[in-house]
Amino acid sequence: MIIGVGGRPRTGKDTAALRLVSLYGFKSKAFSELIADEFRNKHNREPTKAECQIEGVAGREAHGADIWLKRMIAWAAMHDNVCVPGVRFPNEIEWIQSESGLLWQILSTRNLPDDRNQNFITERSLDYFDNWDHRFLNNTTIDSLWAAIDSEMSSVAETT
Repeated sequence: MIIGVGGRPRTGKDTAALRLVSLYGFKSKAFSELIADEFRNKHNREPTKAECQIEGVAGREAHGADIWLKRMIAWAAMHDNVCVPGVRFPNEIEWIQSESGLLWQILSTRNLPDDRNQNFITERSLDYFDNWDHRFLNNTTIDSLWAAIDSEMSSVAETT
């Protein structure tokens, strides 16, 4: 099973993935981790978020729109249950759907810390995507988000 998690910066995508890993045995890897690995290999240091965004776009321009997707597909093929936090592009959505995966969106209406990079293409490209399998409103506590995830996972278990 593949669960892709999307949402704006700092809404709880990684927190949702942590729940799937810790309680349900999923393996988790974000596309941004693949990009950060590439940056580390080139520059021998940790990248900033902005550098990852630039590296990601540069990789797509140099090697094609599916460069990071191909790497994720290879990684996911080694695992039974995969969570991909930080789904950001239509081709990533298409892959998850083609694998009969689930698409979750984490939303928040609370005041989140400013993210200088929130208007970068990687943060905005799915703003108009409206076909999420489930939406979670994350406005209170981690426990509340995790309870909502547990409830959804119970529903998923009933249908599989």
